[in-house]
Amino acid sequence: MNQDIISHTEQIIVHQEGALGIITLNRPNALNALSLEMIRQIAVTLKQWESNDAVGAVLFVGAGERAFCSGGDIKSFYNSGMDYRRGHVDLKVPSLYFGEEYSLNKQLFHYSKPTIAIMDGVVMGGGYGVAGHCKHRVATANTIFAMPEVRIGFFPDVGSVYHLSRAPHHYGRYLALTGQHIGAGDMMAAKLADYYVDEDGVALLVEALGGGDVEAALATYCAGAPAAKHFADQKDVIESVFDGFEVLDICSALRAVDSDWARETLDFILSRAPMSVMVTARHMQLMQDKAFDDVIEADYTLARNFLAHPDLYEGIRSVLIDRDHVPVWEPATLDAIKTDEVERYFKAGTHKLSDVQIFS
Repeated sequence: MNQDIISHTEQIIVHQEGALGIITLNRPNALNALSLEMIRQIAVTLKQWESNDAVGAVLFVGAGERAFCSGGDIKSFYNSGMDYRRGHVDLKVPSLYFGEEYSLNKQLFHYSKPTIAIMDGVVMGGGYGVAGHCKHRVATANTIFAMPEVRIGFFPDVGSVYHLSRAPHHYGRYLALTGQHIGAGDMMAAKLADYYVDEDGVALLVEALGGGDVEAALATYCAGAPAAKHFADQKDVIESVFDGFEVLDICSALRAVDSDWARETLDFILSRAPMSVMVTARHMQLMQDKAFDDVIEADYTLARNFLAHPDLYEGIRSVLIDRDHVPVWEPATLDAIKTDEVERYFKAGTHKLSDVQIFS
């Protein structure tokens, strides 16, 4: 296989195979979590390839056997965010990561050439911000998907609500409010993935994509999806319980369902950051049928406001720093949250995503 290595840094590999430009996320020991350096390199590469006639399509893959991309490099913006909370830096410092990440998400969504992501392994959070906005999203037998942000005092960002709000049977609402993970069959049932390739077919698919005919390669090597597991069994109850956007009503509906699944789902919601759950539900309500650019702009507003709230830092501390998994949320319960407190998260102020200065 002819490989022209264009650039190879510690965190990303960029090369070309025939007409296919390939970007490999190369932090396998960190489950290919997106650093600011990676975001910048991807953005610059995409810009160069868009005007390069020798590149007909772009493929994203993850290095190693465990993950496509587990999300953003949370520890890095945790540190800058803590500096902001201590008064050492302006809010624009921790906001920089999100501004450039969301600008990349927007660049991908509007990219003029075919883009493909093979989501082999873990694909969560910011990882779906790369894969989810590709024109062709390929799941595998190893795919594990989640938007788990409500577990760390944040919200499903990177434009994911654009896709989650369009999932049938309110699957997206369930995923956003619980942060639960699913596999390839359920991803396809929720229309969060477009194709499925089995483990033996991944290398053959990549080679075929290098031939230049993306549609033919996908049609040849992508088989029918495996059966949905979680959603197949719970479709009707999810559609009923998650029919509205009022979180307390959803919790009441779950209590009325006599099943282990309903009790477990209620426990998930009640264990997440209450403010995150309430803001996420409102975000999904406001972004229904909105254009992608509206969603990603709203994400930037929410991210900046979450950076000023203690729950994000407490969630990261409990999951990734101290790893005690005993967060202390503010407020502590869903019923302690007032409507005007939720609405404050959606106030944009003077900072817009379009004002972010992109590194190049």
